[in-house]
Amino acid sequence: MLLTAILVCVPVFVLPHINNKTDNTPKQDYAGLISMWHIENFEGGSFSRYQYLLRQMIELEKKHKGLLVSIKVLSAFEARNLVEQGHLPDLVSFGTGAGDVFLEHVIAYNGKLNIRQEFISSGTVGGKIKAVAYMSGGYFVMCNKTLIKEAGIDTQAELLDNVYKATHTYNKGKSIRYSLVTARADNIPLAALIKNSSKTAQENSVLWAENQFEAYNKFVTGSACILLGTQRDLHRVLNRISQNNFFEYDVRYLKGYTDLVQYLAITSKDQKRQETAQLIVQYLTDQSAQRNLTGVGMFSADGNNYYSAQMLKDMEASINQPLITPNAFTSSKKTSNLNDLTILAVKGDKTAQNRIKAEFDI
Repeated sequence: MLLTAILVCVPVFVLPHINNKTDNTPKQDYAGLISMWHIENFEGGSFSRYQYLLRQMIELEKKHKGLLVSIKVLSAFEARNLVEQGHLPDLVSFGTGAGDVFLEHVIAYNGKLNIRQEFISSGTVGGKIKAVAYMSGGYFVMCNKTLIKEAGIDTQAELLDNVYKATHTYNKGKSIRYSLVTARADNIPLAALIKNSSKTAQENSVLWAENQFEAYNKFVTGSACILLGTQRDLHRVLNRISQNNFFEYDVRYLKGYTDLVQYLAITSKDQKRQETAQLIVQYLTDQSAQRNLTGVGMFSADGNNYYSAQMLKDMEASINQPLITPNAFTSSKKTSNLNDLTILAVKGDKTAQNRIKAEFDI
């Protein structure tokens, strides 16, 4: 367990602020140790989300003498085991698909909200705000224009109209190059594509990778003409472009849907720690902290535009369009079931299409 400051056992004295006027307002005392669990169940941006939290908490500790925030990085599996053993932190950071195990322990958040209405809604359960989004990601499709040309696809046509068309086969129908490559984990990438395209997939046109990094590698090595990627893949592409090591491409940023959202939820049973946890939530959703998300390649939850680099600016603009996102406490089991439905939906299954439309209003 890492601490963002050194524990020193000394008495803490809060001195009144001295100015020309007498200030009789009681000062909130946030001194003490606060435990935070941080769960990363989807790929981030260009840098560690844990390091981002660490830096932000160091800045907050400077503002509140005696406050110490301990951040523990866990997998969703590890967190679930600890909760089942009766362990809980004061505050938890988690992505969609990893929060259901905490739901019965979470207290309602009553502090200041500086985030988009869509994220307020996705963090609400039973009319109460139980989770507060503090960073987000999104999806895009990108094609290798050379491979698209080789497949006889009109490169002047809308990329999203070609997304399932570029399959090559050989040797008794075994595919050596797919139209589209993506991955499934606790996110539902095809939901973003369904939101932006009504096209249906040809036989064997989608290659499912084990994880998003493998999907990216399949794309850049030519096993697929098109990548359905996330903000992490965009940073990988930008890194290659900066080294003049990328092919001719076309890209479309997908609007209207994301499940790549990191939330905060308060799970402390102690009132004083609950107040301190609420301070942390407010700090991480304040504009100063939201602006700093550019340093780790993630996007804000407040809906403001902070990027100046063109491709990141374009992706940010698409994410900041009106948005559908699953509830923060959607279980991994339900996420998996929705993934299966999206696969059937893009194959043209009408029942699956109707169920996805009802679930996501897409």
